[in-house]
Amino acid sequence: VKKGFTSFGTLPSGNVPTGMWNFTVDTGTGSIVVTDGTNFYYTTNGSSYTTIRTGLDNTAVSDCEMVYNDLWCTNGSNDVWRWPGPPSTGVVMAIGPDVPTGEYIEFEKGIVWIGRTSTGRSSVFFSNRTNSTDGGIIVPSSGSAWPAINELRVSQNDGDAIRGMKKYLGSVALCKDNSIYMLEGENEFNFKFERVLHNIGCNNNTMVEDNGLLYLAGSRGIY
Repeated sequence: VKKGFTSFGTLPSGNVPTGMWNFTVDTGTGSIVVTDGTNFYYTTNGSSYTTIRTGLDNTAVSDCEMVYNDLWCTNGSNDVWRWPGPPSTGVVMAIGPDVPTGEYIEFEKGIVWIGRTSTGRSSVFFSNRTNSTDGGIIVPSSGSAWPAINELRVSQNDGDAIRGMKKYLGSVALCKDNSIYMLEGENEFNFKFERVLHNIGCNNNTMVEDNGLLYLAGSRGIY
């Protein structure tokens, strides 16, 4: 096998890419979404790029996740937003003021999980699956899906901050500077993050799942 690499094109801005995600819907069609921090683009061929949105905080690092057939993105600075995909060029959909502006996002168990806000370095916020008033099924973009009480504080007095979240084996793994946690529970009344490793943590959003194994890079090396 010949080693090397293949160019995947150049962003219209000419800037360096800082994030890349798959956009794949239930029908199987997909594209690649790329950001340079300020702008978001999508491509289906790696040569031509179409603008999704502009004007984001270029000092913040974005994290995105497929939520059903929309791509949700957050960066801890701008409001959380979602994109329904091509051919909706430039159509960005607001989610609502009750969705916390966090740095990390995952979608698991039919729930959106958002971690680490400017005022909650150890907090994870999550959406409801049912309406608390009538018990009806709701989607994460619903205005009633984000009650303020849906907050999990993960060892908030340990002096460390959340550094990343990743779906793993039907649950959510969370890392702080010096510890690893796994989500436990079945509903908003008993969800919690249980610490599974001490003295091992990760750098910013460096967890990767591959073939059932979770890899992460921390201050002490790669695990």
